[in-house]
Amino acid sequence: MQKIETSHQTGSWSDRQLMSMNLKFNQLNRLKFEPGFNALLKENSMDSDSKNKTKSKLPTNELSTNFSLPNTDARENIFFSIEQLRDKKIIGYIVIGKFEDYFQVDCWIIPERQKSSYFGESILRISRLIFEEHLAESVVVHIEHTNARAEKFLKEAGFKLKNVTSSEKIIIHNKAAKLYSLCRNFWEHREKPILFVVAGALIDSDSRVLIGKRPEKKPMAGLWEFPGGKLQKGESPETALIRELKEELGVDISESCLAPFTFTSHLYDNFHLIMPLYLCRVWKGRVINREHIEIKWVQPNRLREYPMPPADLPLLPMLQEFL
Repeated sequence: MQKIETSHQTGSWSDRQLMSMNLKFNQLNRLKFEPGFNALLKENSMDSDSKNKTKSKLPTNELSTNFSLPNTDARENIFFSIEQLRDKKIIGYIVIGKFEDYFQVDCWIIPERQKSSYFGESILRISRLIFEEHLAESVVVHIEHTNARAEKFLKEAGFKLKNVTSSEKIIIHNKAAKLYSLCRNFWEHREKPILFVVAGALIDSDSRVLIGKRPEKKPMAGLWEFPGGKLQKGESPETALIRELKEELGVDISESCLAPFTFTSHLYDNFHLIMPLYLCRVWKGRVINREHIEIKWVQPNRLREYPMPPADLPLLPMLQEFL
């Protein structure tokens, strides 16, 4: 894969960490951007099972029409590469076209990640960035007619289908693309639900902490976390933690003295997470991995070596100091 150069700069256009990926700001012009995009496009149009990689899953020109390259009518085009947190692999690009009173956002994700949450995460974070730090009245996103998954997400996020003029029309797969618009007023007044979850740090006799790697089909897949989960209706945090650790690890902590050690409060782009962290040194049963890709016992001073969701990171310094 061709590596695209990045520039860490202060100000509004800078690197952003999302739930399961980073948006890497690329201080590039079109001539520098297109070779990197085309290289990634070509790499992901090949059949991974083919020894000589000459058999294409889709024609390259068909794939490329899913993505609108820099708009020549925009005042400015801003580029981001989308990088997985878990392995730092570039899995897509975003181009933002800046117009007088709105921003046009185009997002392309490699085929094997298009069923994940990357498109939604990217659009929400870029929209938040635009509305919080720029005087734009709306954000518009183009999608192809057959992209039902993206269309469903945009509707749920508050985007409205917009009637396009001839000057706004973009052709994808020989058909006019759909254009969805999100207005500033809706964004500023929308509700962000509070999500309560609970987590437990199991600590063994060597003061190692147990963490698990999130499954592929869940949000933030491939990141490491403390075991736990959402509270069910009517549950206390302690009851929820007992249930979750039994389901995920096969251990019984019902006789442990449970008290929260600390908590994290983190604003994601479409909800606010509140998560208390409990420490547990006593449990019944042998720890068995029932849900995660893998689990590991890790020394506290090495926890930062494992990519974690952004909400978990503030917990690490206190945990490391205590242990």
